[in-house]
This record gives sequence, C-alpha cells and structure tokens, in this order.
Amino acid sequence: FWFWGVLFFVGIFFSIGQYNPFYSWLYDWVPLLKLFRFPEKFFFISAFSLVFLVGLGLKALGSESPENRIRSEPALFAIFTLVIVLGWNAAMQAEREWITGLITLLILAILMAIATTASKGKPALQILMVFLLVLELWAQNSSILPMIDKSFYEKNPKLMVKLENPKNLYRVYSGKLLEDEDIPTANQFPVRKTLIASHLALKDLLRPNLGIIYDLNYADGLTGLDLKYGWLWTNIFIQSPPEKRIRILQRSNVRTWIKDTYKSGGESLEYFDSALPRAYLVNRGRQEKSPQLLNTYYDPAFDPLKEVLLKEKLTWVRNEDFSGQIKRIAYSPNHVRIETHQNTEGMLVLLDTYFPGWKVQVDGLPERIYRANYFYRGVKLSAGRHVVEFSYLPEGFQTGLRISFLTLIFLVAGPLFYRLRNC
Repeated sequence: FWFWGVLFFVGIFFSIGQYNPFYSWLYDWVPLLKLFRFPEKFFFISAFSLVFLVGLGLKALGSESPENRIRSEPALFAIFTLVIVLGWNAAMQAEREWITGLITLLILAILMAIATTASKGKPALQILMVFLLVLELWAQNSSILPMIDKSFYEKNPKLMVKLENPKNLYRVYSGKLLEDEDIPTANQFPVRKTLIASHLALKDLLRPNLGIIYDLNYADGLTGLDLKYGWLWTNIFIQSPPEKRIRILQRSNVRTWIKDTYKSGGESLEYFDSALPRAYLVNRGRQEKSPQLLNTYYDPAFDPLKEVLLKEKLTWVRNEDFSGQIKRIAYSPNHVRIETHQNTEGMLVLLDTYFPGWKVQVDGLPERIYRANYFYRGVKLSAGRHVVEFSYLPEGFQTGLRISFLTLIFLVAGPLFYRLRNC
C-alpha cells in the first residue's frame, strides 16, 4: 500500500509541472527531467498506481483480520474530500457534467459504510463496487483514446471539405479569437459536457495537435516545458487585444481560422487574405533588441515582406530594385528543401520555428541559421539560384541511443553473468 501510495503522489507531484514551484527547481537541477517536456505524462504513473490501490482497497474490505480491515471514518473522509474536489471543479468549469460523479460518490459512501460495518455479504459488496466503478468510467469516458477504432481517425473531419488544400503551405488556427478577455491556449480541450464530447470536438474542430494527422499546420500547439519561445508566442497571443491577435496570426503564416461555434452557430471558417507566405526573400535587415523586436514585428506599420528583424548586426548590399522568388518548397520528415532565385544578396525567411537541432546547407555547403523576426529561421543568400536544405536531429537523440545501447547490454549480459556465477 505504501509503495503504490507514494508512487501515486510522486506522479501527481511531477504531472503538475510548471504549476508546482518545487518542480521548476528540480527541472533546473535534475538533468534527466529536461528530457520530459510534457510533465502531464507523469500522471500515467498515478493512474497505474490507482489500479493497485483500488485492488488493495477492495481486498481490505473483505479482510477478516481487524488490523487489515478498512475503517469507516478514514474511508468516508476520503470520499468527502473527493466531493469537495468535485464541487470545486464544477464551480471552476460550470459547463462540465458533474451530477454523475456526485451520485457515484454518494452511492460509494453508502456502500463503504455498509462494507466496513457488515460481517457478512462482503464479496457481494466488492462485486457491486467494481461494477459501479466500471459503469461510472464507461458512462463518462466510453470512447476515450485507447477505445477508439483507427477508422475514427482515418475518416476526415467534415471541415476538411471546406478547407483549402493543405499543400498550399499556409497554417490554420482553431479556437477562440475575438473575445476581449484572455482566451484559452491550445493546451486545453474544447469545453463540452463530457470528456468524450470534448475528444470528439477535438477532431471536429481540427485542434492541434490532432489536426497534424490530416496534414494541417498550426501556429500554436501543445507547449512543453523548456520550449520558451513557444510559451512566449502563446502568452503574447492570448493576452493581446483581438485586432492584434489577427495580425499575429497573419504574421505567423495563418490563413484559415476555424471557429468554435458550439453555442452561437454560424459559419465555422474565416480566411485572412494578408497572411504571410511560408517562405519569402528580403533585401533589408534591422538589428533590434529582444524586448523591442516583437513590438516592432507585430506593429501594423512594419512590413515583414520588405525587411527582417535580427538580434545581431548583419551587413549586406541593399538594392532598391531587389527581386526574389521562391521556386519550390518541399517538406519531408525532419527536412525542408527550398529552391530560390534572387537578383542580389538578401535573406531567405522561413516561418518555421528557430530551434536547437536544425542545421542548413546552401548548395550543399553548411551555412548559419539566423533567428529571424525572433521566432523564425533566416539564411543569408548571395545573388543567383540556390537550393537551401534544412535538416533536424533532436537534442537528446544521441543520448537516448547510448542509454538504450547500455540497457541492451545489461539485459543480455545480466542473465549470462547470473548463470556463470551459479555454475
């Protein structure tokens, strides 16, 4: 009990992530934690532990030994605590369904009170409790991810028919946009009455990151710890006024807005004609300090198609008659190939995230990637035709290979050493 109980709380402790002040401290001091950018994954440890804790609890209900028997007072106190948590959750998210959970807890409290005092019929009560728990889980989460057939994902959402061809290299945005108050991030499910309804809406509204299945690209997505630039973009976006949010999306290569018309109804798509292309060429650059850089980039007076903002000074020959053209862009896993042509030197700006692990070659030779407009990638090019190829190798990949190799050696050598030792 203590082993699985401690493991349950360890999973909860880590899954809170950035909302846990101690976790932030551990994240900086424990190297391995930096490999886990999505702390909520630790909740699986808690869920796994709960399976054994429930089993131990049911076993204790039927125990004949007084020292192993569950006492009624702590059990009812635990259920009362869950009722308070449920009430708090219902108050914070009024649209969530909470009646079923409350009824389940009340029935469970009655059964626990009977089971901890009755001397006979405990196996029947155990079976009834298991049935009640399964029934409640089925009612709330009948088609959660592990239980959904793959055909559910293979069939395109209805909105795909209305969307422009995803191959046109423009991004989409799905969610609230024009509200005056702060809007929720893409890390949150669409709010529906049940969890299964939220999962279904996740597909219907093509929310990130599920929409990637259908070859769609997004300006936002699920943001993990240590992805500081992703968090910065998200925070600026959700805290900006509506007119600035639209400008941020347009300058993030977003052309299509997918609305959540759950309550209002109406047209579900809107298009931004002034969205920047995925890649373009400029002949002017300006050095800006970090705080001012983003203010300039999202300023309506700034034209990103004529000038690029850099954090460092870069000299080149400016030409008022500059012209350049992106001939072709081709994406493949961890690789981008761009063919360009320009009449004088300038910079290729690719509106893909600047992130450690990306490398670039121009006409087969290694070149430097500059941080363009704070979030994106820039490559300086000379006059003429060029083939620019970006490639990505995740940080930690080589470390992961080494750990896997050493683990394999241990698994193979361990049994051999044990046998030799006992010969």
